[in-house]
Amino acid sequence: FATMAAATVGGFAGSIASQAVGKVVGAVDHFSLRSAVGSGLTAGFTAGIGSQLGSMGELIKNSQWGSVAGSAALTGAGGYVANRIAG
Repeated sequence: FATMAAATVGGFAGSIASQAVGKVVGAVDHFSLRSAVGSGLTAGFTAGIGSQLGSMGELIKNSQWGSVAGSAALTGAGGYVANRIAG
């Protein structure tokens, strides 16, 4: 659980930081809290999948292709759900 929580906070903070930099350089028109929340939730969900199935690099190295496919599918679905929750 700690890994997921840390990833959620890191994803949220990273999104805020990148949006702030984008605003300064003119690449971002407005700050989006929804985007930051979605990024945090996606990062947390992805970390949870990785902690249960193992890192993608290790799965590929060990030719665990079913787990690779499952991890990719769950991560994609998790990102979609996280952004739907964020609004």
